[in-house]
Amino acid sequence: MRTLIVYGTKHGATKKVVDMLKEKIAGEVSIVNAKEKTECDIKSFDVVIIGSSIYIGAIRKEVKKFIRSNLEEILSRKIGLFLVSGGSEEIESYYKKNFPEELLKKAKAKGYFGFSYDGEGYNAMERMVLKEIAKKAMVKEKFEKKNMDDFLNSLQINEGTYNEEG
Repeated sequence: MRTLIVYGTKHGATKKVVDMLKEKIAGEVSIVNAKEKTECDIKSFDVVIIGSSIYIGAIRKEVKKFIRSNLEEILSRKIGLFLVSGGSEEIESYYKKNFPEELLKKAKAKGYFGFSYDGEGYNAMERMVLKEIAKKAMVKEKFEKKNMDDFLNSLQINEGTYNEEG
């Protein structure tokens, strides 16, 4: 089984998730940062996983562009979609707002995998917002590993599960 993971990230949290997923996927895994590569031979993959961070309610523009450029081929594969965001309350609305309806209907799995705020590379406004979030949440990183396991199980590509520690 060959799996392609295409992702977009602003500050690196989505890349962390991609690396965690790769460790758990059975078979061959190829990773594409949509910011660096918009063309890909999707036909050579059995599964296509697309993930993005959410920033001001939107997925990364390079991910949207990748989807637009490759939608027909993506729809011919087994599909998984995931989001990385500080708030899980609006995840369904983020999916509806950011992904084509036919892609959402065809997806075998959709996941919300948590967040990471490390403070690196943020502008002044982002740092100010993060300070407010940190006061409420008291945590800088929280990845939903059970959600990752459930996601991979839905796609039937899970090689192993996460334990409580990691």
